Amino acid sequence: MRRILAILIATSLLIAACGSDDEDSSDSSTTAAAGSATSSDLASNADVPEVTIPDPVPEELTITDVKVGDGAEVKEDSVVTVNYVGKGANTGQVFDESYTRGQPATFSLDGVIEGWSQGLVGMKVGGTRELVIPAELAYGDTPQPGSTIEPGETLVFRVDLLEVESPPSEDQVAVVEDRGQPDPVVPDPLPTELTEIDDIDGSGAEVVAGSVVYIQFIAVAASSGEIVDSTWNEGVPIRVPLDETVQAWSEGMVGMKEGGRRTIVAPPSAVFSGPPPSDLGIEADETLIFIIDLVSVASGGSADSASGASADTGATDLPGEDGATTTTADGAGESTETTAANANATTTTTAE
Repeated sequence: MRRILAILIATSLLIAACGSDDEDSSDSSTTAAAGSATSSDLASNADVPEVTIPDPVPEELTITDVKVGDGAEVKEDSVVTVNYVGKGANTGQVFDESYTRGQPATFSLDGVIEGWSQGLVGMKVGGTRELVIPAELAYGDTPQPGSTIEPGETLVFRVDLLEVESPPSEDQVAVVEDRGQPDPVVPDPLPTELTEIDDIDGSGAEVVAGSVVYIQFIAVAASSGEIVDSTWNEGVPIRVPLDETVQAWSEGMVGMKEGGRRTIVAPPSAVFSGPPPSDLGIEADETLIFIIDLVSVASGGSADSASGASADTGATDLPGEDGATTTTADGAGESTETTAANANATTTTTAE
């Protein structure tokens, strides 16, 4: 269905597995992941970090930690928030960056080019990493139309990691899946104000204002009792930043705990800023009832807590052969290099 979801969530990132051809969960802030390009004159902006094209240009994925963070670590299934700048190795032109937009990019590692999904694993919040990505791990011979990226071009990125969070665990997903989709129930009498009713109390982390949550939900039209939208058809939780959604959710989910189920009775004013779009088939005075299962409250660290991190503060975890982790100690002014055989990548750590 997902007819109402696009209205409920302004820029929420859906887990990649739940996408469909008629959905667009991307945001203009994630153009590096999608491959969209911007004007090359961005390179002249003083706020954009300089990216140096190595000579010679490596033929394999090369990872250089300019600064090692000390916050949360990126895993293969993490959702990350970064600032970045990308430059073509052939042209030397900046084809995209987030700094002048003033809005970092947030994305799941299973929804970006392979060079990013491999190259960011092991990075820690507060760190800066440079990636040299060969074409076969980027856009190959067919970059997106309008991009300044040339066919077969190697790309060089500088990435500042601001935040990392992990999607729900299998156990968290199972708690909700095992009880299944709720039946649509319309409270009688029907409240006229935004109302929350806890159907099942959770026992995990608690939602606070501005949390990022993973949920399953159904939306029910109070006048008919019919389900007008649902995530249960696809069976994959959606990621919802509460500061980017409607009042019914941003206020109505606060206080929920992981594993809980809550009914939110939402008058039209708590969902729509004006009349509902005509294609939804919802009357202007329709009260909506959301039955929400809270799978998890997303965890993560922020760069604020890692602002003093540098490459010589301790051990650096680097992805090793066959997915293992190789730990190397960094000293001031020293560099440490290893080859991550599982990703065919060379990793270098340097003291800034």
